Amino acid sequence: MFVSQLFIKSMSLLKGFLVQCDVIKALVLREARTRFGNNCLGFLWAFIEPIICIITFYGVFYFLNRSTFYGSNIISFITTGLIPFMLFRQITIAAMNAIDANKALLFYPQVKLLDLIIARSLLEIGTIVSVFIVLMLLNCIYINNFQIDNPLNVLMALFTTGFFAMSCGLIFSGLSIYSDTVKRVVPPVIRVLFYISGIFFSISSLSNNLKSILLINPILHLVEMLRSGWFITYESNEYSCRYVLYISIYLTFIGLALLNFSKNKLELT
Repeated sequence: MFVSQLFIKSMSLLKGFLVQCDVIKALVLREARTRFGNNCLGFLWAFIEPIICIITFYGVFYFLNRSTFYGSNIISFITTGLIPFMLFRQITIAAMNAIDANKALLFYPQVKLLDLIIARSLLEIGTIVSVFIVLMLLNCIYINNFQIDNPLNVLMALFTTGFFAMSCGLIFSGLSIYSDTVKRVVPPVIRVLFYISGIFFSISSLSNNLKSILLINPILHLVEMLRSGWFITYESNEYSCRYVLYISIYLTFIGLALLNFSKNKLELT
């Protein structure tokens, strides 16, 4: 009797999980059509911003006659710093705005608040990771060097960045239900993080006092982790994946609780 009840409950949970997976898949496709349109040209716009940033920083490095650290290629060095930051920024802002942009969908009982955030996050992860792969592949072809020190470390860095960004998005999404001020404060704060996240410098080039301050920033850990996994000559013992994962887990639980408490306050219009 107990076994049969457990089986029925398990099947019910599995069915519910599959339904939510279908909902999230539909939401991702809807978001993709909204953002990129129905042709491939819309997707190409995702490459424009990182390419402009890379060219700008490359010009700065070139005119200042500044070399990269550990003899790494300039384009690769900038890209491995820029992509984690972009992944964090895009997911955080997209997740924060997910509920307001899709309130009408919440009239459907199958669509939950969390589904909207997950769908937007997955779309951003897929887009930015695709940009990273294409840009790095083209650069590898250009410099004729296809060596990657630790591919697993690279994947882990990108995954952890997405997880951390989504956890921040959950927090800001829940807070934004209470006050629109959150949406005005978060973008400027993220712009400040741009300058202290290791995009155009290496943590090894800093003094110990400055290191201890900047390493509070989880994005800097992720940038160091990605570079350490990509470059054979780049060795960094400063980052901690565990540190970022712990923060992400804590923020996720807080964000989920905040969303749960905020449901009654949310007004569907």
